[in-house]
Amino acid sequence: MVKKKGEVTDLTKEEEKIIDQTVKAEVREGLPRKVGVVLTGGVDSAVVLCETKRLGTDIQPIIFSDAADTKAIKSILEYEGITAEPKTFEKATTKTEKREVLQYCYENNITPLIFGNNIEEYGINSLVNDMQDWKQLSSEMNDYAVIIAEPLHPVNKSVILQKAQDYGILQLTAKPNQSPRYKKIRAEAFEEANRTIGDPDKKLVDPYAEEPTEQ
Repeated sequence: MVKKKGEVTDLTKEEEKIIDQTVKAEVREGLPRKVGVVLTGGVDSAVVLCETKRLGTDIQPIIFSDAADTKAIKSILEYEGITAEPKTFEKATTKTEKREVLQYCYENNITPLIFGNNIEEYGINSLVNDMQDWKQLSSEMNDYAVIIAEPLHPVNKSVILQKAQDYGILQLTAKPNQSPRYKKIRAEAFEEANRTIGDPDKKLVDPYAEEPTEQ
């Protein structure tokens, strides 16, 4: 069909989508690249934040408020001198919610998106599956334009605690999960770290260790 002069032809949804993606890509190319760090307030993500900052990259803190201690996060960011306003999402548990996060990162030239989950140390299948979910969605949405990274994957928990102490943020981190399994992992990690340090004067102290009960 030949379009008459002055006639307005409605775009198809596919055409509108292509135009929208093109505009967003052009805007994205003009933005400085940042590294997204997902923060919970816990020791794992806090160490990731410190390590990322020392690489000299611009950081965009990202928070999922249903699984974060915002008070601890604020203290850690202030201590590290990071002034970027955190981007907060209510949660990121469903595929739709994760796509929203990835789309935000894509449009704002934020890549990689770094998680601090210490998956290998905990050996929890749900965490492994969750990271695979993020990676799969990233590949589907923008052909890995937003890279998903988990730098603590092979790191022993005791090493993470030592790094947190060295960075000066161990005492600022959030209260850890209080399940018996996590408490056991954490206690053993502190013991191992202190055996490695070998100096009583430099002993790591768990700020959330339970006081022994008097008999």
